[in-house]
Amino acid sequence: MADLKKGDLQRRVTELEKKVETLKGELAEKERLLTSMYTSKTWKLGQLYGRLFGMESFWREKISSFAKKIFGIRPRNKWNTIISSPVRATDRHYQTLLEFISHITLGKGIFVMIARPKIVEGIGFRAEELNYRVVGLANEFSKEGVRILYVFTEQKEGVSLDHIERVSENILQMSIQLFFKTFEFFFERINSFSTNKVLFIHRLHPCVVEIVCCANAYNWTTVYDILDNWEEFSKAGWLTEWYSRDLEEFVVSNADIKIAVSYFLQRKFNYSGNVHIVHNGYYPDSLNVPVKNLKQGEVTAGYFGSLEKYRFDWDLLLSIAERHKDWLFYLIGRMPRNIRLRENIISLGTLHPAELYAYAQNWDVALLPFKVNNLTISCDSLKVYEYLSFRLPVVARGVGEHVRNYPYVYIAETERDFEKYITIAASTRIEEDKITDFLRTSDWSSRAKEILTIVQSGKPNYKEYIFESPLHT
Repeated sequence: MADLKKGDLQRRVTELEKKVETLKGELAEKERLLTSMYTSKTWKLGQLYGRLFGMESFWREKISSFAKKIFGIRPRNKWNTIISSPVRATDRHYQTLLEFISHITLGKGIFVMIARPKIVEGIGFRAEELNYRVVGLANEFSKEGVRILYVFTEQKEGVSLDHIERVSENILQMSIQLFFKTFEFFFERINSFSTNKVLFIHRLHPCVVEIVCCANAYNWTTVYDILDNWEEFSKAGWLTEWYSRDLEEFVVSNADIKIAVSYFLQRKFNYSGNVHIVHNGYYPDSLNVPVKNLKQGEVTAGYFGSLEKYRFDWDLLLSIAERHKDWLFYLIGRMPRNIRLRENIISLGTLHPAELYAYAQNWDVALLPFKVNNLTISCDSLKVYEYLSFRLPVVARGVGEHVRNYPYVYIAETERDFEKYITIAASTRIEEDKITDFLRTSDWSSRAKEILTIVQSGKPNYKEYIFESPLHT
């Protein structure tokens, strides 16, 4: 009996010795991985960026001290107020994150989506929110069973930055300031989950530099979804609080996958490798809304959206309206200052998105009268899809080249062309089958499936070599 017990103990000792050797091997492998990470391009770029621009940067302090001494001022860094935040992560925040993570279904995955708009509080979505690209995609991803941590960058009065809330069963929402306090904890806790860990950058923000580096280090698939030509918006005087060309180039260079909404943006960023195209879409909302009767003209045309002068071609519209006093033009949106409307141009002001269809049913033609520049032709206007879902022909100028292939969209090169196409479009009869076929593949559900296919197609070789090992499988 004693010999049997001794034999059991010896076998146990042998098993433990083998386990120790296995653990030593795993530790050596982990040390090798850490060494590889610290010598990787991603880590070096992140460290260099932090030394040059970080909040404790030596050079920032020197420049600030010099400026204060010479000019009596401390230069304002536009990122200071963005990154520095009084938001604090509490035990409740961490507990909510842990509970959210613990319910992830294996194989479905988890996405972190950094975007601008905050989703309205409460369970479910409003129809107008779903027509934002990122909200529409988040909704469709969640329907596939993916868990989504939705991180918004929007800052406006009344928006709580330290609140974490459940939007739907699979979507948790928090501010970029709060996520910046918790992202290392989050990535570390989710590290054992090996499939479909995806970081989507839909909106640039100074905080994403460290977030991208950390996500790459934990072997997440990082995606930059290029929604607009942010550089051109910045040149036009918009986005000055957060856009930086260096910041965008950092994200482009360190993202595994780049997706653009237009061929223009694809060409702009093709220096960084393959850039996929996934256009915008629309939400097939119910259109059973009573029509709001409006005064009609010989031709009645309309537009809804931004009316700002950096994009909207007021000279074009005013000139055509002057020549065709029997035509009526309806505008829905916030009017800019110092614009004098002609008698046949009627502003309806800003309307709730749910009301657009009711007014648009009075129109013969929908318009996109944009200036032609690098800002407008790089975009993929959501209004194209919404107009077509309203069964309206579209006359456009200053839009992406891909729109030429869309049914019932007339692209004008000149003012005279624009004028001519309004006449043609006004007499166009929409064939329901033709428009239905187009819209069937242009809703957010179809776009989400396109993106999921791209994301699941694999990662670059360098990242597999640096980070993938038996420890991560």
